[in-house]
Amino acid sequence: MKKIVMAAFLLLIPCIGIYGQHSIKGTILESMSKQPLKEVLIQVKNTIITETTDLQGNFQITNFQVKKAILEIKLEGYETQNIPIELSDTILDLGIILLFKEVEEIQDLSIIILTDDELNEDVSSADNISGLLQSSMDIFLRTAAFEFIPRFP
Repeated sequence: MKKIVMAAFLLLIPCIGIYGQHSIKGTILESMSKQPLKEVLIQVKNTIITETTDLQGNFQITNFQVKKAILEIKLEGYETQNIPIELSDTILDLGIILLFKEVEEIQDLSIIILTDDELNEDVSSADNISGLLQSSMDIFLRTAAFEFIPRFP
């Protein structure tokens, strides 16, 4: 009888360890071209678990033991995505995940400072600063606005 109980116990020990482990898989594609993205970093937030995609954009995280987590998906030049997950089965297939290119805005941060005295002076000085109030990204227009303004004595 002891041999049977001991054998059953030894067979159940590996099953207990497998029960708490899950797997997550998915595919990362570029949103416009639908081409697979390689070397995308997939990280489980607040853990040391990381994975990267292969040449086909596929990834799989195995031995995942947390029931609820947030997957952070990032690649340079693309928007970072955070996906909340909750595991119920042993394998969670996220399917296709699209990454969108990062949109960059170029801002012209030129600053013109005028004091109250400069604005309140007579009309002729206001004519001289009219070129300062024009702004453009074109270097020729900027130069022309400052160099070719008629000067009054």
